Amino acid sequence: MKFLEKFARYFLAAWFMICAVDGWSYLLFDAHLFGDHKGYLYLSNLVEATYFWAFLKTIQLVGALSLLFNYKPALGLALITPISAVLCLFYIFELQVYIPIAILIIIATLVLGRAYLESFKKLMKDYP
Repeated sequence: MKFLEKFARYFLAAWFMICAVDGWSYLLFDAHLFGDHKGYLYLSNLVEATYFWAFLKTIQLVGALSLLFNYKPALGLALITPISAVLCLFYIFELQVYIPIAILIIIATLVLGRAYLESFKKLMKDYP
């Protein structure tokens, strides 16, 4: 199981690092490293919302670095899980070429969620 957790952690870290680098390269240099956003209404509008796009890419970068360096990986997973959900929906409904990646993202997120379950249980405690 440790191998699967390590693979899931590095896969998510690498994928979100690629996404973050591509997003920041567009913001800073107006260049897409891994494809163009034209033709996808949702994605192009998201990119044009510059402040939100910068915030999203910052969260992706922090989450990816957290998973990559295994520093507070439960926090990194918690940061990228909502982004993973939206990304998977985008892949499934608009960019069907990436459906295998969406499946891998879902599986990796579930594997890491199970691995970090003890960390997340503390969030569900009842407080007086």
